[in-house]
Amino acid sequence: MDLIWTNTAHVPQGELVSPALDLQYGDEQNDFELTHSTTGLLLSDGCYIGAEGTEFGGRVDAVRITVDDGHALYTLTGRTWHGLLAGKILQPDPGTDRLTVSGDANNIIRTIISRIGLSTVFDVPSETSGITLSNYSFRRYITAWDGLRMMLTAQGARLDLTYTAGRCRIRAVAADTYGDADSDQRISFEAQRIWTQVNHLTGLGKGQLRNRARSDWYADASGNISQTQTLTGDREIAQIYELTSSEGAELSDQTRDKLKDMWKQGTVDLTIPENLGLHIDDHVRAYDALTGVSVDSPIVRITVKLANGTPTIRYEAGQYSWPDEQD
Repeated sequence: MDLIWTNTAHVPQGELVSPALDLQYGDEQNDFELTHSTTGLLLSDGCYIGAEGTEFGGRVDAVRITVDDGHALYTLTGRTWHGLLAGKILQPDPGTDRLTVSGDANNIIRTIISRIGLSTVFDVPSETSGITLSNYSFRRYITAWDGLRMMLTAQGARLDLTYTAGRCRIRAVAADTYGDADSDQRISFEAQRIWTQVNHLTGLGKGQLRNRARSDWYADASGNISQTQTLTGDREIAQIYELTSSEGAELSDQTRDKLKDMWKQGTVDLTIPENLGLHIDDHVRAYDALTGVSVDSPIVRITVKLANGTPTIRYEAGQYSWPDEQD
């Protein structure tokens, strides 16, 4: 895989010699480190690097100089294309509570790219995506990266980014799923299925003895949380939650939320093969017929390492952890 560099006007200048790239993007980081052996070339602030036809690349933001025994090593660092989006905030228009959009997803993306001032970086194709939204409201003060991802994942879609000729194309496409049970795609995994766990949580708040505030919450066999007990006898596992400064609605809410956090049906550790051509917000699926254990998780992090012209691409699946909405 070749790595192209541009000048600060983003005009491609050629290929880097022996580039070593460490790049990551997804729900965190969205940055890269780069060294190369191109004689006499030190990329400066605002230069772009990218691999044609991929989403691997971004903007050079800094250089780290390491001098050892008279020899200098220059490591360039910067933001990926995803990181550029993550560095922009979607703000409501004056006099409104939220930024609300409607229409084809590509048209919405084009509007957002213009709104955040990145039209010189990203191109949005003129054709429609076939993904239509109606009165979609972004969370207040969310990043453009998280906001667009939230919008599209709710429609079973994802962002598609492709670097070419000094610019990055961005569009909406349907998300893919790898590992369907009826195909030859297989995901290795280790799972634990938990049938019985803490299902009765008693929150103890302010007060002493008979006057102590108390709140009881229960989980049923499916993990639904309520104040109605369905699991009794040897199926009940009760636990105390100390909240000595709480009472009333606060005690009730904290006890309920604690039981929600504690309750899980099991754990799954996925092993995803490298270099599958997956993207952020694509899905991987695994299934065991005997126990009925299944998992369908989105790709939330991707790491790319380029050495000797060969990329190694690793994927991490997980759960979405969107930022809380701001007041």
